[in-house]
Amino acid sequence: NDAKLRLVQTSLKDLSTIEEYQHLAWKNLKTIINGCLHKGNTSNLPLVISELFQYNIVRGRGF
Repeated sequence: NDAKLRLVQTSLKDLSTIEEYQHLAWKNLKTIINGCLHKGNTSNLPLVISELFQYNIVRGRGF
């Protein structure tokens, strides 16, 4: 997934490629957020919350 994202980043020439890059970046962010949420529990909740804020979680809003 990351390799495909890097490949699309290098070939951002037309709108469809930009849209594909945005879609792949959003899917990657979604995967990261889901991973953080699945490893959260009451004992490590503050750590998980700070990890979530390290990512641009506002970018994923609305999807």
